[in-house]
Amino acid sequence: NIPQAHAALTQGRWERKRFAGVELADKVLGIVGFGRIGQLVATRARAFGMRVVVFDPFVSAERCRELQVSSATLENLHALLDGASALVCSSLYEGFGFAPLEAMARGCPVVTARVGAVPEVCGDAALYVDPRQPDQIAEALSRVITQPEVSRRLVDRGLLRAGGFTWDASVRD
Repeated sequence: NIPQAHAALTQGRWERKRFAGVELADKVLGIVGFGRIGQLVATRARAFGMRVVVFDPFVSAERCRELQVSSATLENLHALLDGASALVCSSLYEGFGFAPLEAMARGCPVVTARVGAVPEVCGDAALYVDPRQPDQIAEALSRVITQPEVSRRLVDRGLLRAGGFTWDASVRD
């Protein structure tokens, strides 16, 4: 945005709202699946001063400490989702998509890969990314964090979508 902002200023226009940024420092990013791509996303988020919390039962606590991220357990995942700015689920393989569903039910925006049953679970209530493209993940995450209307739309659609997944509905279907 810097070149565009400079051009506007040299033309005598002050478009502050158009070029205003959002502070990423101290925001919370939850990442489910902490493989190579998840670790790249976490490194970039940490560079902006974000607090990163990851859930991956196959990654050691030592590796999390090395990368300066917090490790979530299944037991504390709900509490972490309540305070997260977004959930990033960058799995290459996913079964049903419980993590994105849990996030949506808690009012947390979701950025996820289009794998397994996730598109059926999330519908239009998530931003979809290629899990092999860290820049695409970072761009989607940036949209959620810097564009309140995108975040609000994902939260609203997510709550509605998650409300349709009940045990009674599962038995009927």
